[in-house]
Amino acid sequence: MALLICRIPGDTLPTAEEAAASGIAAWLVGAQLRAGGELGIHAPDVWLEQPERSLPFCLEWQLPEALTPREERAIADLLAAWLAHPRYFRWRGQTPLWIADPERLSHLGLVSQRLRLQFGPTLSLWGGGPLGQQLDGRYDRPLRDFPCRAVNAHQRDYGSFLHHAHHRCQPESGAAVIPAVLAVPTGAEQDEFSGATAKAYREWQALAEAWSELRHEPANDGLVLIESWEGHERWSVPGEAPRSPSPPSGPARRSVSQGWGETGKTNPAVLLHGFHTDLLGQMLQELQLERTPPLDLYISTTLEKQKQVVALVKDLDWHRAEVVGVENRGRDIAPFLLELLPRALANGHPWLLKLHTKHSSHLHEGAQWSQHLRRTLTLAATSCRLDRWFAQDAGLALIAPPGSLMPCTLSLHHNAGHLKALLPRLNQRGEWFLHQSFVAGSMFAARSHALAPLASLNLQMEDFEPEKSQSDGTLAHALERLVAPVVIQAGLQVRELPGTSVGMPQFGYGWASPFP
Repeated sequence: MALLICRIPGDTLPTAEEAAASGIAAWLVGAQLRAGGELGIHAPDVWLEQPERSLPFCLEWQLPEALTPREERAIADLLAAWLAHPRYFRWRGQTPLWIADPERLSHLGLVSQRLRLQFGPTLSLWGGGPLGQQLDGRYDRPLRDFPCRAVNAHQRDYGSFLHHAHHRCQPESGAAVIPAVLAVPTGAEQDEFSGATAKAYREWQALAEAWSELRHEPANDGLVLIESWEGHERWSVPGEAPRSPSPPSGPARRSVSQGWGETGKTNPAVLLHGFHTDLLGQMLQELQLERTPPLDLYISTTLEKQKQVVALVKDLDWHRAEVVGVENRGRDIAPFLLELLPRALANGHPWLLKLHTKHSSHLHEGAQWSQHLRRTLTLAATSCRLDRWFAQDAGLALIAPPGSLMPCTLSLHHNAGHLKALLPRLNQRGEWFLHQSFVAGSMFAARSHALAPLASLNLQMEDFEPEKSQSDGTLAHALERLVAPVVIQAGLQVRELPGTSVGMPQFGYGWASPFP
């Protein structure tokens, strides 16, 4: 689990037990050089008198204004005793010194060298904001570094912080990164934001923890900065259970297959999960336009609906088809990976079109989203555009609908548990995965061989949770996020079809983006 480092409150100090009950592992204590050459420590008197009776702590060197090299050397001497304190927080055997304003140092490189020479190899320097990438690590300063969408002349949208947390996929340096979470305190600061609620704060915290845990896998000891004890105490849930995957319940029934016609190795394949039979007939008709080479059809559906689907496919005169009945687990992903993809790989199809009868009734835009995904792909397949794209670019391996590529950090807090178990099996590092994108909606075209690593995971239907109308957080949702990264990992390309992205929901607080 990620460790929470909280800024120490300025007045009343909770006991170590009270702070630990809210998940806090250490205090962050501000320190700066005063005009008289003394070191000012920003902490309650009770802590200053007996810091050893509180939680571990680490110091944040604050620079309200630029210092001269002489002043920088003076404060370093004053910090020495604190850095050697027995209750000073150590991380991975290092002694971290936080620098709130590294841009105000006289020369970042020279100052960091001087500090390392003075305090030895165990010192690690973490800088606030972008310049921290030039040190051992950097940490977020939300109010200073994160732009927020304006709500009116006086307020900004708290949802912009959530948008940043969901879409946090920009490449980072190799240095450690500490995300920060801000619970807006009572008073004037709260008046500056709209939409600041306990629910939003807890989601932001959960996203930051999941991101930090994956970023620092396999040690699983990432850090998160809590900007306000008062706000955290008010909005967090003490003793909240850690996020973990829901265990599957009971064995799955065996699949049943019925097929006819002879597949062709030069024919592309349509891999379609047909749970909603009201949409299946329409989708099959959209795919029946004459084209060369023709499309071979593989359909999965529930065991209860298999006979109905077989009759429908035959009535529509599909001459080469296989219909597999499966237990209703793992949405469209489990049947795709366990039944349809292995068949397509065994039959040597050059590329495949993955579709499913998507309703997404939990979303207001669900029907429009489903229509956008399937129609853009179906049109590209029946017009042979996909054939031409794959033929013209040997490095292209996955084609997504317009606007469907989303950052893998989207809803990371729901899927981190499954992802931490899956990434090592695919030889993917969490830090690398966090910079990738996935195809939201799980409809795409792909070269068949590019997806072979997913079929090699040797998952079983029993590994997937039974269907309970889950909207996120299942093994299927985690695997959805791994399709595009598997392609990229192999050195192949992922591309979106051209066209409008109208119909795509505004996932991850898209409406709160500070950018037009």
